[in-house]
Amino acid sequence: MSKKDYQAIAAALYLEKPDRQKPCGVDRHNQWTRGVNAVMNALAEGNKRFDPERFIQACETGRCKGMRPVAA
Repeated sequence: MSKKDYQAIAAALYLEKPDRQKPCGVDRHNQWTRGVNAVMNALAEGNKRFDPERFIQACETGRCKGMRPVAA
């Protein structure tokens, strides 16, 4: 996989990030976090240079070094 593939996955996960302020938002956010962690672990298994912290940052914020900002 290329860097663009990892960025596209992080951007897609960011767009699905639930709002914690809405009713049931905390539960949905916890589910989202578990999903992001599962994807992160799968990607890390296939690439020894994979940076989990950078991936989580991109999923949480929609941006990371070298990544275009995601428009929600």
